Amino acid sequence: MKEKLKKLYETLGGPVFSALLGFIGAACIVPSAGVLSALPILPLCGVCAGLLPAKRSIKTAFFAGCGMLISAGYGAEVPYIIVYGVICGATAFLCDLCIALAKKEKLRFIAVVPLGAAVAVQLVFGGDPVSYFNAVNVSESYIENHYENSENENIGKLEYDFITRTWQREVVSKTYAEANGRLTVCDKVVFDGYAKKAELLLMSEQRAKVAGILRKAFPDGSFTVVPERINGYPEGSVTYPDNTDRSEDMVFSVYLGALTDPEGFLKTCSEYRKALKDAGIDTNKIIFKGGGWGLYPMQEVYNDSPFTEAKVKYNCGSVFKRMQDNLDKHFINNSFLYN
Repeated sequence: MKEKLKKLYETLGGPVFSALLGFIGAACIVPSAGVLSALPILPLCGVCAGLLPAKRSIKTAFFAGCGMLISAGYGAEVPYIIVYGVICGATAFLCDLCIALAKKEKLRFIAVVPLGAAVAVQLVFGGDPVSYFNAVNVSESYIENHYENSENENIGKLEYDFITRTWQREVVSKTYAEANGRLTVCDKVVFDGYAKKAELLLMSEQRAKVAGILRKAFPDGSFTVVPERINGYPEGSVTYPDNTDRSEDMVFSVYLGALTDPEGFLKTCSEYRKALKDAGIDTNKIIFKGGGWGLYPMQEVYNDSPFTEAKVKYNCGSVFKRMQDNLDKHFINNSFLYN
């Protein structure tokens, strides 16, 4: 009876427990695991799997499969699903190799090499405890100073982004799903993507108004209106929607396509600026840029105020990729990827 149970364990026990360990390890490496992704749980699971009576190829396959399944359940895109599968499979392979070397007296001293490699893989793709607790302190302090009195947003837990090697927290409006962004912790600094997204959303109506005025005046014009910022936007009071009228403080850029000569660029700027002034828009906060789609090295500037003499300022240019351009009879709606 004991022999049968032992044989059954060797036949099924190794693969079954390897799958269980692979599932646990994979669940601790995805971003949603939070602090668990900063701990070497995946290599620990790999070492435990290395002690099981199953072939190395089977353990590797189970770990890789679990990594792909868990990341798919997390909602990762296909390339990331493959990456997580490779991470988990490689960890199982390295840890099993470590155990195999440790059992050989002459090779025992080099068993630490594959184990160290497995831990290094986890640190690269899962973060480390030091950076995690730093991100906890920095992000909590930022949230306390900027979002403590706000009841409009849900703030998620820390997640590790192995592409940028930063810890991030998602911020989402409770009532407007389009208002969302991430707090990204870089050492002691927090970059507030939600605040910028909320700011741009607040500018969308005024941006449409500016674009509509220009489209009505120049139906065949080649231009794009892009929201830049709200001057003096109160830090720590970022929310969407905001009932305060901030249209007078909004700054927009108007990108003029297919204009490469300074004279033609300035002439077009003057015509566009006049159309906006006639419609009651404060053109002090409208920036005109030109030079052709993609790269815009020319910018309209003035020697003094009120505007008396326009000239062209050349700079390194602003680059963006046009992702969408839907034209209707009133204005243009655009989605951009900024660079």
